[in-house]
Amino acid sequence: MEHRLRDRFPDQLIEVIVAAVPGYTSYQALDWYDETLHQLDADIVIVYLGWNDMGQFHPFGLRYKNEGLYRPRTTVGFLMEHLYFLRIPYYFTGRLELRRPVDVSPLSAVQIKRLYDFTPSHYENNLMLLTHKAEKQNAEVYFLSLISLLNNKPTSEELAIMHFPRNLNKHLKAYQTVHQKYSQSLEQVAESTRASILDLSHLIETPEQRTIFTDTMHMNDKGAERIGQYLAEVLSDKVASIGAERTP
Repeated sequence: MEHRLRDRFPDQLIEVIVAAVPGYTSYQALDWYDETLHQLDADIVIVYLGWNDMGQFHPFGLRYKNEGLYRPRTTVGFLMEHLYFLRIPYYFTGRLELRRPVDVSPLSAVQIKRLYDFTPSHYENNLMLLTHKAEKQNAEVYFLSLISLLNNKPTSEELAIMHFPRNLNKHLKAYQTVHQKYSQSLEQVAESTRASILDLSHLIETPEQRTIFTDTMHMNDKGAERIGQYLAEVLSDKVASIGAERTP
């Protein structure tokens, strides 16, 4: 992305900083902004958050992860949160879950009820706070859509490399619905702020285009290059306007 923009605007000083941290949820990203990222005083902020939240905070998530958010507090959950050895059984059940084949059956009535009632409100709140903080520093905020292998007709190769959040039991429709809920929340935040969503879905419409994924959502170098090129194109006008504002 940086190379493309510098080639297009050789007279502008352009720096693209990758400030992402693997494994961070929206909670940690918010802390990361307060702690460090605000010092960058960026003109453009690109936010790509949601997958780690989906992995931990969904209607079927592990007890100690969801209590206080989407389940009532219990003594068992409190002890699990603070006493690591109580989580040992999760390790073994997780290993067994990984070995299961992907379940492509329809949602059950219980799943439909729990998913219908679910809204990732914590995600919306954290994105709203993060966006407002960046906008206070006069940054233009863009969200990236949450693209992945979670399509309606996955190939056998795609099913083989997918990984799933814990306690979803590798149920494809459940994961797709959780993903849809998070995507709707992302849209809601964009509508409530000045942020824009850059829709990347056209980059992965065919199985051939989706070979950029190494699992459900992580990408290889080819995928990173494709997205970097696309972002350089769609943000060129904004970069040009920033450069014009700063030209004496």
